[in-house]
Amino acid sequence: MEIAIPLPSGRSITAADMVRGWIELWFRCCDAFQQWEKEALLSAKPSPEDSEKHRRQVTAFIRMGRFLEGLLEDPDFPLAEVLPRVQERLLQLTATREMLQDPMSEADFERLFKETFPGEPVPG
Repeated sequence: MEIAIPLPSGRSITAADMVRGWIELWFRCCDAFQQWEKEALLSAKPSPEDSEKHRRQVTAFIRMGRFLEGLLEDPDFPLAEVLPRVQERLLQLTATREMLQDPMSEADFERLFKETFPGEPVPG
């Protein structure tokens, strides 16, 4: 049985309810951030300011997601069913951070392309 935490309003809330609220808020904020990311960075050449804003924000979202992941990985904590969704979103955030903040150099791209598609002309 989970312990209810009394609130000043006279109502009470469980730790699982609090974390569920944090998770829902994190997902909504991630959705809005990823929409901005798509519009400002993936659809056009980003400005240096937008690139820096992205770096700071995506890093913050990843940190928050890892915090939530740590809570959900505790075998005694309820809401384990949400863990795969949090982990999936963390993978998305990490992938776009790497793609946008540490893009592959032309030389690395050419080398990888030639290894993967030997004999094919390198596009570009």
